[in-house]
Amino acid sequence: MRDYLGRFKDWRQSAQAEHDSVSDEALMINMHRLRWMASVVAALTLVLGVSYWLGTTGPTSREVAWGRLHAWADFSMAFVFTLVGWAAHHVIKQGRATPAAQLLVVLTVGWTLGVTIVITTIDQMFLPGITAFLFGSITIGAVPLMRPRLSLSMFLVAYVVLYNALPLTQHDLVLLHLGRVTGLAAVVLSFFVSVVLWRQFTADILLHRALQHSNAALTAEQNDLKGQTRHDD
Repeated sequence: MRDYLGRFKDWRQSAQAEHDSVSDEALMINMHRLRWMASVVAALTLVLGVSYWLGTTGPTSREVAWGRLHAWADFSMAFVFTLVGWAAHHVIKQGRATPAAQLLVVLTVGWTLGVTIVITTIDQMFLPGITAFLFGSITIGAVPLMRPRLSLSMFLVAYVVLYNALPLTQHDLVLLHLGRVTGLAAVVLSFFVSVVLWRQFTADILLHRALQHSNAALTAEQNDLKGQTRHDD
């Protein structure tokens, strides 16, 4: 038992060291991805918000209220992602990773998952699906690079919030159970995608560094041989 615990501890320390060694590169890549993601999401949610605001009609004020709430949620996404894009562009111009960059990633992930939960909860007034949360969680799993520990924490918190938010507007027990199960599947899938992408990124960076080190050593050796040849001549 102690051998297994010792191996697990060694593996954990090794993984932690690898994650620490690539964190700066991951942050800078995230800034480029967030800038791209912000431009797409801001434009898309702005259009959706306008369409919900102008296109929602119905015989009851409840339907109109649903459309207005959906529109305000989309407008907030457009506004916040405009700020995210501006902040990411500012970090890119600085040319280096900062603690504020890491905070920006965490806030963006938390905001995206939170707003998609709000939209999903609003949708339960008329629609049994959780499309907004599904797309939001998969986007978060695929776009920003996150350490597995951070990714697990964010998705667990998101699912707990979703689990408790759905009953606020979904009172059909069968549809409620279906929404919770689908939400769990979305979280598990998104976490798996996030871990795979992080491991692939880490392996690529470490391999690139090893190749650079080998090339530098080979170049130095060649220069030494050239120097010795000239000295012999």
